[in-house]
Amino acid sequence: MLPDAVATIRLISKESGKLEAVACRNLDEAEWRAANSGSLHEFAKIVLENKIPLTVANAQTDPRNDKREFAKRFGLVSYLGIPLVAKDQLLGLIAFYTKEEHAFNDDEIEFLRTLAGQSAIAIQNAKFYEETRRSEAEISALHTLTVAATQSLDLDVILHQTIQKITQLFHFDLTRVFLFNAEMTELGVKAAFEARPEFWREASYFRRGESLVGWVAETGRAFVSADIAHDPRYWEMSGNHGASQAGAHFLAMFPIKTKLRAWGVLVCAGTLPRLLKANEINLLESMTNQIGIAVENSTLYQQTAAKAKDLATLYSVAGIASESLDINVVLKKTMEKLLAIFNFDAARIYLCNEDSGDLRLVTHYGIPPGVPLVAVYKAGEGRLGRAIETGEAMYVDDMATDTLYNKLAYNKNMLKAGFHSSFLIPLRDRGEELGVMNFLGKERNHFSEVYIQLI
Repeated sequence: MLPDAVATIRLISKESGKLEAVACRNLDEAEWRAANSGSLHEFAKIVLENKIPLTVANAQTDPRNDKREFAKRFGLVSYLGIPLVAKDQLLGLIAFYTKEEHAFNDDEIEFLRTLAGQSAIAIQNAKFYEETRRSEAEISALHTLTVAATQSLDLDVILHQTIQKITQLFHFDLTRVFLFNAEMTELGVKAAFEARPEFWREASYFRRGESLVGWVAETGRAFVSADIAHDPRYWEMSGNHGASQAGAHFLAMFPIKTKLRAWGVLVCAGTLPRLLKANEINLLESMTNQIGIAVENSTLYQQTAAKAKDLATLYSVAGIASESLDINVVLKKTMEKLLAIFNFDAARIYLCNEDSGDLRLVTHYGIPPGVPLVAVYKAGEGRLGRAIETGEAMYVDDMATDTLYNKLAYNKNMLKAGFHSSFLIPLRDRGEELGVMNFLGKERNHFSEVYIQLI
């Protein structure tokens, strides 16, 4: 991302509590280590004390920098310092220096902050290994998941490997991964291992905040019970008591999350009571961290692919404008193209009359013969007039049940014609309102934020 930049990592020593130089890039390591062997410089103090990124336009002239001579010597100009934090534990900081003055924008900072968060998780995993001397099987499992999470975008494969490794290590009778849907309204099973599937009949889907699974996802807090039969938390928070009905005694749930958001829940259960040791809980939490990274990477990739598709869509629509100078031809072709892209069934376009300010019908497509079409709307009249007046998009999932539609609709002819969903989008250029385009669908349609933004 910053190919000519200098990067350094320093970590807090558990023994001394001091910040120690660990690694650098594009910088003489011996001289860097020597320069950082003494007291903590002011930039690092600010980052560590506040636990938020710090940007500095010019490290050579900033009065807070007590290492200005070092910066001048190696040509280090702009600075970005980011704390390395995992599970609310401050591990150290990663710093970036550019050789020319560079204003780090929000996207760069957020990307590098996410990178730092993933690095912090990896560092913490390494420290945890050194401190607890995990078994060879545990190291192998975590390594497999880490590699899969960072190198593969096939989420189904990663989750299958996760379930397999967890089952091998802990010998659970049930292991499930619940993930949120795109709308973040429901958690559903995305991967599962069940020793005796016929006994596990608890719900495969939970609404946001519903039951224990929903609570863990919502709060980001784990739930671990050695025996739910004698745990009042379970009986109070579990909705249908499905795990108990299936014969489970041991039950543990861990949130799957990253810095970006909560993604889901890992559920583990057993037919016998079981007390998880601290190192086992830590290992399971590390595994859920890797699952979170995998889900995040897969989601970001899908979003990038979707954006590429969106751009292709926009270019295909924009290209129509260059095919003709006849506005009626351009509007008709644009309308037909958009109908095909968004799977609407009909559309109509009204343009503003420069003299009267009225909206006048100029073209339409897909509306059944005999359906009366209003030729002229005054500004503020009906939903179309309201859209041009407010300059805001108006969309209705189902005109038959939408209260606002029934209040504002001029004559409800489109509903009477068998259409249910409606999307009104003002046409404007450089602040000037030009008209309104109306898409209509025969099916009820839930308009997502991404869908709305693309239209």
